[in-house]
Amino acid sequence: MCYSLFMKSQARKQIHIRNGITYSVNILQELSGSIPVEEVPIESLKFDKNEPLWRNDATENGKKYSMAEVMAGKQGSQFIAEHYGRALASDLSYPILTDSNYEPVDGYHRILKALI
Repeated sequence: MCYSLFMKSQARKQIHIRNGITYSVNILQELSGSIPVEEVPIESLKFDKNEPLWRNDATENGKKYSMAEVMAGKQGSQFIAEHYGRALASDLSYPILTDSNYEPVDGYHRILKALI
């Protein structure tokens, strides 16, 4: 079961990999469009802010960064600045897409914004 609304303006294709399974976030968003949104405290979501999430293939040979690293910042890192900016620009009115265990599948930038 997912908790979300379909975001029609999703411009870029997104995937999420968990336990060796690759999910198309765009398809999950579309399929979850008719499921009612459940409001839960952010503390109820099961995520680790130290989990490497975002991979920098461009300049750092695929190094992954966590929410904690983005929150702490890194001087001179365009990649960190880009994800920090995405978090600040994210719209908290969109629900976070989770699995039935409240593990996020989509919405990590919105989670990061709520933590900042």
